[in-house]
Amino acid sequence: MKRQAAKARRYKRLREELRRWEKVLFASRYRELAKSIDAARARLAETRGRETAAAGRVAQAESDHARLRIEQAEAEGRAARSREDAHARELAINRLQQHQEFNRQQADALASRASQISIEIADLEARREPARLALESRRRRCGC
Repeated sequence: MKRQAAKARRYKRLREELRRWEKVLFASRYRELAKSIDAARARLAETRGRETAAAGRVAQAESDHARLRIEQAEAEGRAARSREDAHARELAINRLQQHQEFNRQQADALASRASQISIEIADLEARREPARLALESRRRRCGC
C-alpha cells in the first residue's frame, strides 16, 4: 500500500511536471507561429504596397504613352517583378500555413493524449479512494 501510495504520488508529480512542460511547449510553438504569421503578413502588406505603387506607375506611364514609352516598359518590368515576388511570398505563406496545420495537428494529438492521461488519472484517483478507506478501516481495527 505504501509503495502504491508512493507510486501514485510519483505519478501525480510526474504528470504535473509533464503538464508544465507541455504548457511551455505549447506557448513556445504558439509564439513561433505567431511570429511567423506576423512576419508573413508584414511581407505580404509590403508586397501589396509595392504592387500598388507599381500599378500606379504603370497607369501613369499609359496615360503619357507617346512621350513615356521607355518608362512604361520599365514600370511594367517592375510590376512583373512585384507579381513574381508576390507569387513567391504566396508560396511561402502556403508553406507556413501547411506548417501551421501540421503544428495544429500535433497540438490536437497532444491534447488527445492529455485527455487520455486525465482519464487514467481519474481512474487512479477512483481506485485510490477505496484503498485509502480500506487502510483507514484497518488502522481503526488494529488501533494503530
